[in-house]
Amino acid sequence: MAVEMKVGGASAGETPDLAIAGAWVATVNAEDRVLSPGTVTVTGKRISGVYGPGEAVPLARRIIDGGNKLVLPGFVNVHAHTVLSGLRGKTEDAPSEVSLHSHILPFRSRMTPEGAFALARLGALESLRFGSTTIGDLYWQEGAIGHAFEEVGVRGVLGQSISETNLLKVGAGDFTFDRRRGQETLRIAEEVIAKWHGRGDGRFRCVLAPHAPDDCSPELLKDIQALARQHRTVISMHVSQSRSEEQRIRAWHGKSTTRFLADLGLLGPELVGAHCVFLSDEDVALYAESGAWFAYLPVINAKRGYAAPAAKLAAAGANMSLGADNMTGDMVLAAQMATMVARITAKESTILPPRQVLRMATMGGAKALGLGQEIGSIEVGKRADLVIIDLDRPHLWPVHDPVATYFHWGQAGDVETVIVDGEIVIRDGRSTRVELRQVAAAAQAAAELGWGRLWGESGAAH
Repeated sequence: MAVEMKVGGASAGETPDLAIAGAWVATVNAEDRVLSPGTVTVTGKRISGVYGPGEAVPLARRIIDGGNKLVLPGFVNVHAHTVLSGLRGKTEDAPSEVSLHSHILPFRSRMTPEGAFALARLGALESLRFGSTTIGDLYWQEGAIGHAFEEVGVRGVLGQSISETNLLKVGAGDFTFDRRRGQETLRIAEEVIAKWHGRGDGRFRCVLAPHAPDDCSPELLKDIQALARQHRTVISMHVSQSRSEEQRIRAWHGKSTTRFLADLGLLGPELVGAHCVFLSDEDVALYAESGAWFAYLPVINAKRGYAAPAAKLAAAGANMSLGADNMTGDMVLAAQMATMVARITAKESTILPPRQVLRMATMGGAKALGLGQEIGSIEVGKRADLVIIDLDRPHLWPVHDPVATYFHWGQAGDVETVIVDGEIVIRDGRSTRVELRQVAAAAQAAAELGWGRLWGESGAAH
């Protein structure tokens, strides 16, 4: 349990609002410093001090005792679909192509804004409880999702999905491009940007989110790129997530998805490509050389029997970030699976060590989403997005290197306190803003309604 003490101090301009004192502090700064004991002070919404052993620390209004605690930057879940928490127990054991086209996409496209709000609130609460202070969410009802994130208290990067295909027909192989559909989804994306980009004193940002290269014509992708440059934001999309996608792109354009995006001018530092499972060695080299960001999603890919060439991308020097994708907000599990899957595929026990994975889960995601100057590390002037881990657990002792121990053996449930923009939003494992039972009940009703609409009484998909 976090021990908090209110103490005296001078005026608000001189005295930190909060100090986390005497902890292990993994800064994830350029030198990758880990302080022990270290203290982090927060004034308003920003980190006002980072202190190592023996340094004088100003007295703060509130002190959290950091003894036997590990302080980390908040995790940045670079690629998520929080509404798809409603899929749990329904799609994990279906064949991957069936799961995507006959279950996930129809469920996603038929969800109402009210249902999206309820399920996104559950997904955001789970993510926040498990240490993600920022969620990069890609979906259709991003306005409703933004309101859910606002209520729960997480930082949101919203991407309204853009597509020219009818997602209720792609499961039957109908990938007909409808220019009017594409322009309409692009128009809605612009509306989301107008309302949410920069909202909440910068707590919300937007990205452009074409669903996938086989759901958008080259013309629409170029329109999306132009809009992204106009708003100075990034493009986040699924890339090479299935064999069928690669087959379609090769059949239509005579080249791999990666080469197709490169030839369009989209493969570069402004692109966050999620999955990247079916990259050839040539694609890996091209991806790394381009500076595009790889969003590694090891948990959902493993459940589908896939493994992205993460070890090859890392060895090639690709920009690396980490995401949980759908049905989970557990970035601790994602970090551990990132290492294990990469080591299995490479047959090498030193690939993606803990500090590299921690950087992917924090600074990597922040940079990928264009937020590297604001979040992702514990440095003076950055937003106070912080996670406090309780190391006083049997599975985390003895403590030699707490970062190594936590990212090999820790659990998401070890997260004790979560701070976003200087506000404690999780205290002793519980939300300070919403009540779990109410959130869960609303999400249950939304999921049941969504599946009822999709499958009907007969059990056959409509």
